[in-house]
Amino acid sequence: MIKGMYAEKSVFSKLLILMAIAIGCMMLAMLPIVLITILSPVKNSPISLRTMVIIQDLFMFILSAYIAQNLFFKEPICEALEIKRTSLLTIILGMAAICTLTPLTDIIGIWNEKLQFPESLGWLNQWIESSENSAQQTINIMLGSTSWSGFIANLLIIGALAGLSEELFFRGIIQKILIKHISNPHIAIFITAFIFSAIHLEFLDFV
Repeated sequence: MIKGMYAEKSVFSKLLILMAIAIGCMMLAMLPIVLITILSPVKNSPISLRTMVIIQDLFMFILSAYIAQNLFFKEPICEALEIKRTSLLTIILGMAAICTLTPLTDIIGIWNEKLQFPESLGWLNQWIESSENSAQQTINIMLGSTSWSGFIANLLIIGALAGLSEELFFRGIIQKILIKHISNPHIAIFITAFIFSAIHLEFLDFV
C-alpha cells in the first residue's frame, strides 16, 4: 500500500471509500460479536455488551481510521490523524468551557427532543424514537453495574476508548477530508456532526 495513494481523490470518492472501509471492518467485527452473543450465558449482560463495544470500537473506528489515513493522507500517522500534545492550559480551558456550556446544551437538548416531523413522516419519527430508545436501553444495562470493577470498566470503555476511537474516525478522518475540500470549515464541522449523529442514531439530539 502506497501511503496517500488516494490523496487527490474527490471528497465524494473519499467518503465512498471510507464507507467501504468501515463496512468491511464492521463485517470483520461481526464474527466475534456473533460468537459472544451465542456463547454468552446471559443475554445482554453488562460484560458481553462491554466486550462487543470494545470490538466495535477497535474494528469500526480505530482500524478504519488507521487504514483510511494511509490511503488519504501522505503525512505520518500522528500528523494525519492530528494527534497532538495538549498543554495543561488547553485542558483547563476545555473543562471550563464544558462546565459553562453544559446548561445551554441541556436546554437545547430539551428543545430538540420536542421537535416533531410532519404527520406524513410519522413513521420516520417512530423509527427514530425506537432506535434511540433501543440504544439508550443498551447504555442503561452497561451502566447498571454497582461494583467498582463495573464502574472502572465503564469509565475505560465508554469514557476513554469510545471517545478516543470516535475522535480518530470522525475528527481525524471525516472532518479532515471535508475541511480539505470545503472552503468553509464550519460547514465541514456541521456535516461531520450530522454523520456522527446518524451513526449513533441520535437524530433527535442532533442540535
